[in-house]
Amino acid sequence: MRRDATRTPAARAARAAATAGAALAALVAAPAPAAADTGRELRTEQWGMDAIGAEEAAAVNPGDGITIAVLSDGVDDTHPDLRDAVTLGTDTTGSDAAPGDDGYGAAGTAVAGIAAGRGHGREFTGGIVGVAPAAHLLSVRVADGGDPDPAAVADGVRYAVAEGAQVVVLPATAPDDGLRDAVDAAVGGGVVVVAPAAAADPAAAVTATAAAPEPLAGAVTAVPVGEDLAPLPGAAPAGEGAVAAPGAALPVLQAGGGYTTADGAEYAAAFAAGTAALVRAEYPQLRPEQVAAALASGAAPAASGPAVLDAPGALAAAEEAAAGVPLYDEDLAAEADDGGPVPLWAWWVGGAVLIIVLLAAATLLLRRATVDPYDSRRPKAPDDDTPAADRGAARGRRRRGSGRRRR
Repeated sequence: MRRDATRTPAARAARAAATAGAALAALVAAPAPAAADTGRELRTEQWGMDAIGAEEAAAVNPGDGITIAVLSDGVDDTHPDLRDAVTLGTDTTGSDAAPGDDGYGAAGTAVAGIAAGRGHGREFTGGIVGVAPAAHLLSVRVADGGDPDPAAVADGVRYAVAEGAQVVVLPATAPDDGLRDAVDAAVGGGVVVVAPAAAADPAAAVTATAAAPEPLAGAVTAVPVGEDLAPLPGAAPAGEGAVAAPGAALPVLQAGGGYTTADGAEYAAAFAAGTAALVRAEYPQLRPEQVAAALASGAAPAASGPAVLDAPGALAAAEEAAAGVPLYDEDLAAEADDGGPVPLWAWWVGGAVLIIVLLAAATLLLRRATVDPYDSRRPKAPDDDTPAADRGAARGRRRRGSGRRRR
């Protein structure tokens, strides 16, 4: 299928760059503004959303019913652009930090906004709208300043899976065997895991890691690129299945309110996580490896480095992959229609419950049949205040009436 040159990520980025340049410079130079003051302008500054075609893809399905777990330093759920979109989960670091504390959510809030920000204001036209604005966010705090501990990240992955997250986005960290095992289990359980690309150069500022380990098997690896769609300096060579995504000079949410800019692989991973949520929402029957393949095969070729994430392309690739995959397991459905194998103990339990129900129903019916709520069967005693003559007359009338009935 030929690709319309005017709809490629490069073309979209070029169109956005002219209007975004001046506004981005002003955003960097000025202090983080209040949400109400920046509103509508930020929509034109989000060059990354335009570069991957996020708005076009979200028009198909904005991520309804999908939960994205953000494993980072926390997500500030009080930000106007995340109102009613965040569940604050566990903190695997052992600290008791909360939104509003110093350093809380500096990275996680930005990641959350890119993946599933909802904007604010009238018809949600202000602020930052993420790739999957209808998805829900689960904040799992695995970092408390500095490099995340891989063991804390692994615990966070297991927690997110147990809480029902369909997409998990990891922080930048050097994975160990424990984290690899947790990711393998998550992918095996049907969860899409997105990981930032590691830095090849320890001095590179694009990620917090100081090494370039092998990519996590089964996870989508996101390599950050700038507005020219070229990988940022210091990004590690991409492994199989990696995609490039915007990761430089990005307008992002700031913990505590307002906005700032950010660079790095974690934010590129947020774009990939949001796109994975769109695919999962529209094609829930696809397995994690099929979702990852859709992101990779639907990406737009780049002049250098991995192909650039393209959300509409990912949806098109997912549609093709889902063509022969039913929404449910037809074998299990057929087994259910046939009655399915029922264990012997289930028959005994079911029979006992049925007998108890029948006995209770019979007892209730018997009691209802014998009850006399108005006490109509008991002969009424004469009222003590009734004169004796009147009582005798009444008895005589009853005897005469009974005699007529006998005749």
